[in-house]
Amino acid sequence: MRQRKTVFIGILLIGGFLFFFLLSQHYAKSFTELYPVTSLRYTEPISLQTAAEYKKSIAENRESYDFWPTFWSETYSTAKTTRSETDTANILFDGDAGLVWPQEFLSGTFPGELDTDGCAVSDALAWALWGSTDVTGLSFELDGVVKTVRGVFRQEEAICFTAGTAKDQKGWYNVELAGTYQEDAYTQVESFVQNLGLGTPDTIVDHQFLSGAAGILFWIPCLYAFVIALLFSVRYIKKMSPLFRGGSILLLLFCFALLLPIFLDTLPSWLLPTKWSDFNFWEALLDRIQGYLQSWVSMVPTMKDIQAKLILIKLLASVFLFLFLLAHNQLKLSRFTPQSTHTPSTASHTEETKTVVS
Repeated sequence: MRQRKTVFIGILLIGGFLFFFLLSQHYAKSFTELYPVTSLRYTEPISLQTAAEYKKSIAENRESYDFWPTFWSETYSTAKTTRSETDTANILFDGDAGLVWPQEFLSGTFPGELDTDGCAVSDALAWALWGSTDVTGLSFELDGVVKTVRGVFRQEEAICFTAGTAKDQKGWYNVELAGTYQEDAYTQVESFVQNLGLGTPDTIVDHQFLSGAAGILFWIPCLYAFVIALLFSVRYIKKMSPLFRGGSILLLLFCFALLLPIFLDTLPSWLLPTKWSDFNFWEALLDRIQGYLQSWVSMVPTMKDIQAKLILIKLLASVFLFLFLLAHNQLKLSRFTPQSTHTPSTASHTEETKTVVS
């Protein structure tokens, strides 16, 4: 009975570990996908004319620049059809909308940057305007301007993507940079901004740092689980015969060698020192991470950033629950350790012999 209970608890633990492992992986991936490239954020807008001049300069000297910019801003508009009217977030873009905020499309796709008559709408906006998501090709008014739906994407909020500019638009507040990134994207972007004369951004949203941070959060409970499994494996190995003990140690070393490159590959290169004993590196790294976190948390958020922060909270919650499950059940896991076999004591054996003789 006790053995069945132990097996049942073990199955529950493994199921719980697998659930929180997959959940943490899902949130880490969702968070990373929101920032496919590094982004520049400004509190003072870049004028439409200046942005056009920047793109022209880059096009004429393409080999001199590492990136191609996509300018975008977020505003709120009124969407109207013959049957209903609603307010919606309107994301205006000049470039690749897929870099602004990647979406999962139910039908169609984003309009091209020259398709100023087209738009992409969320399924929430489609339901509010037409009561359906099968609306590709239909038209509606957005602040009095007729737009045709090119695609419908999955999103809980009413959102519309439109190419081009709007009336009375002051300029662009955000820039996404598409290109070939080096190991240290932050320094590379700073150099690009300086060479182009784009103006000092208030915040540089480093996608390499954010993806690395999400990867570290995901791996923390995995490493803890690996350490626990390693400790209990060592207990098993001690009780094995010398032949099986050597093979088991080799198997553990092989698993470690297999998992270590996978873990290190999730970390950005600037997070790894050239010398682990370089204390100046670690001090500078901590200052850099603190600066990244402060700038990202304190910046004026767009809807995408709000969604990213909500996903980050869910990721932290799933990681905490994963760690809690591991720590809470660590003692229960010890029941899986094979018990040592007790041999009869010498005294009892002698007493038993005397009884037989008599």
